[in-house]
Amino acid sequence: MQVNKTTKLFQAMVIMSLNMGNLNLEVSTLKNKLATKEKEKAILQEELDKENNFQKKYKHNIEI
Repeated sequence: MQVNKTTKLFQAMVIMSLNMGNLNLEVSTLKNKLATKEKEKAILQEELDKENNFQKKYKHNIEI
């Protein structure tokens, strides 16, 4: 009886360990995706700022 409980406890611990490993992997993947999207956003924002600056210069040259 004691061996059966020990076996069940060990199995439960292994399953929990695997689940935690999978969860950690998933969190890591999501962090990487978030970092990538933040970099893309920064690049797009930089391009938008450049375009806005170009348009301001262009409008300024027309008004003169």
